[in-house]
Amino acid sequence: MLRQYMAQGQKHDFDEDVHYSFVEYGGSNIIHWSFLDSARPQIEVDRLCAQAMVIVDGDGGEKMDRKALILKKLGRDRFIELPGRKIENMLPYSVIRSIVSDYESGSSNVIPDFAFQAYKDEYLGKFIEEEMLAGAFPSQRRVSGSIRER
Repeated sequence: MLRQYMAQGQKHDFDEDVHYSFVEYGGSNIIHWSFLDSARPQIEVDRLCAQAMVIVDGDGGEKMDRKALILKKLGRDRFIELPGRKIENMLPYSVIRSIVSDYESGSSNVIPDFAFQAYKDEYLGKFIEEEMLAGAFPSQRRVSGSIRER
């Protein structure tokens, strides 16, 4: 429904907490919402926000069955799966490169260019460390699965 409304090409003013709200959930916490039929007590989405839209990361594995259930319950108009592993993978490479360059106090011309396809399905921290930096900057920092830690 929202996609059809937006596709009309008209300018619309939407106010957060009036027309929409963001509710963050951790990937495994979605089991507490009523998108899934479960024996567990759940947050009733239809009472909280009658037309919920769920946006999920593109990571797969054991989450695929859960995503299929949510998609079935909400339909295509209210379910969006991102094309990358995690939300941070959706950042444009120019932004990632600029931040990494600033973080490393180095020159961005030392960091090679990459297309979105190179990092969209990778853990971003690992990609930064093993592909972008690839020895260009000495570092004593550890890499987490998602982002680099100080």
